[in-house]
Amino acid sequence: MNPSFRTTPAEPDFRASGIAILESHHQEDFSMEWRRDPFPKILFVVGGSGVLHRRQKSFAIRAPALIVVPEGVPHRLSDAKGDPMSLYGICFRNPAYPTPSLIASACGKWRLETGTDLPIGAAELLRAIMIEERNATVESEDLELSYICQLLVAITRSEASALSEETLNSQSRVSAYADRQSTTFWKTEDLESVARRLGLSRRRFTQLFREATGESWLARLTRLRMEHAAHLLWETRLSVRSVCFECGFGEISTFYRLFKTTFGCSPGEYRKR
Repeated sequence: MNPSFRTTPAEPDFRASGIAILESHHQEDFSMEWRRDPFPKILFVVGGSGVLHRRQKSFAIRAPALIVVPEGVPHRLSDAKGDPMSLYGICFRNPAYPTPSLIASACGKWRLETGTDLPIGAAELLRAIMIEERNATVESEDLELSYICQLLVAITRSEASALSEETLNSQSRVSAYADRQSTTFWKTEDLESVARRLGLSRRRFTQLFREATGESWLARLTRLRMEHAAHLLWETRLSVRSVCFECGFGEISTFYRLFKTTFGCSPGEYRKR
């Protein structure tokens, strides 16, 4: 790994594990030609800004950002004038671990995530990977591989959409979010943060969400949580407090109030019925 300032892209030096870690701090005169790598890679932009060029499309980048580049796809990076980028990269070439299926799930499609849209824990995992990379102790490589696996899982399960023509307009982004909401209703987030993550104003997001679902954001979130709570109370022996936690509520009093408003009885009474 060469952490020096660069005028051209860093080239991966694959180890026996089949993984290469890159570090690249761009100089003002950094230049990158179009390239098509025979391996997938994950890029973290930790400083600066610029543009990701992909075929006929270009996407603005501002740190912090995570970019997934699939194998064999043409791409190029260019820096904003006066604000060159600093980035880290993780490249994969036939490693036995992580498994090919996990790498394919995480790195099989283009992805660009920025700011609050980054996968949960991604920045912390990158820091852990780099610490082990520099420590170079006997157990460092095993720890590093473990963190890389966790990162791949975080990317695979990330709510943000992979880059595609269908997810570039506002309506499609909101519809895709609404589809995912049925499995992410447990997350602790508010309407403002969701709208900001999708690049929309609160008012515009609210309008598009109602058009896509026929419900307000809060009404649909509450309905999904209550349906899940009712399922857990009926099908499992989980305590009411556990049901409250798994449905995404931080306060059991709030859970009780909404449950009684929805079903006309307390969670305990519902279970007895």
